[in-house]
Amino acid sequence: MLGISRAFYNVSSAATWCFFPIGTRTSDTHYPRIRAVPKHFTVPPKWVPFSTKVAYRLFEGKKIFAYAKDNYNVSGVPDGFRVEMVVSRAEAIAVKTSMEVEGEWLKA
Repeated sequence: MLGISRAFYNVSSAATWCFFPIGTRTSDTHYPRIRAVPKHFTVPPKWVPFSTKVAYRLFEGKKIFAYAKDNYNVSGVPDGFRVEMVVSRAEAIAVKTSMEVEGEWLKA
């Protein structure tokens, strides 16, 4: 009906997805979307076009990095890489959230 053959659905918040470079253009030199160390997650992303205080705490940033680094399955392929491949090839992305919780993130 809509011609969409690949869609990705996740129950993480819209704000959460803004923190990760998954599915974004890596050639964006104005706002590179690379977060190289856990401390980078403790401030709002520079590419968010509005003022916000949403950010991770340092211990959460450390957990994100530990998960990305150490979470391999028996195939030897990291789960983060699998998610990145699925999202970057999706023709539609659906996020479950609400205007009451994330209104400023959804309007952007």
